Amino acid sequence: MWEIPDEVDPQWAARRSLADALRTLIEKCVRTEADAQTLAEAEARVVEAARLLPEGRTAAEAFKDGSYFDAPGEWIDRGAMFGRCNPVAPPMEIHTEDGHTECTVVLDERHVGAPGMVHGGILAACFDQLCGHCAVLSGHPGLTVELEVRFRKPAHVHVPLVFEANITQVRGRMVTVEATCCREEEEVAHCRAVFMILDREQGDALFKGLD
Repeated sequence: MWEIPDEVDPQWAARRSLADALRTLIEKCVRTEADAQTLAEAEARVVEAARLLPEGRTAAEAFKDGSYFDAPGEWIDRGAMFGRCNPVAPPMEIHTEDGHTECTVVLDERHVGAPGMVHGGILAACFDQLCGHCAVLSGHPGLTVELEVRFRKPAHVHVPLVFEANITQVRGRMVTVEATCCREEEEVAHCRAVFMILDREQGDALFKGLD
């Protein structure tokens, strides 16, 4: 379910291309020093582009009416941290094999906290996504109940950050995953995450959203 294909249909591919263009636009919005007139012109064009796109269903609405399961990969590919169709996502490219999960990601000006450094909350979100991916693809689907991150050194933007995660304990419904983030083989942060395994009935109740 979490395996997202590289080869996709034209509509899906077009959504990915739009998201890539928007990532570029968002970073330019953060970095530009254009004058007020140029900014106003850009805003007008963005507003006009937004008018071209009709409203669609939310993931919770698709889950509720069952259409989510017709093409789950399309919805997973809209996720906040690794969805290639989501312009907010970096995106992270996550790989899992034999219970080991890894990801290399380059964060940019959209993710800055202190000057030149990745915001700690963004780094924590990367850990949450990575560890959750590790748990799910290892056969333990659940939700985060604990997330502890220790920051050892600054994580900088515009350089590759390498994340790795492994399951360290499964006790009843609780799954513990530990992960690291390194820059040029130097550890900059460590994470310990705990997930509670959900059964199908619990998942159905939670993922359909609020009535």
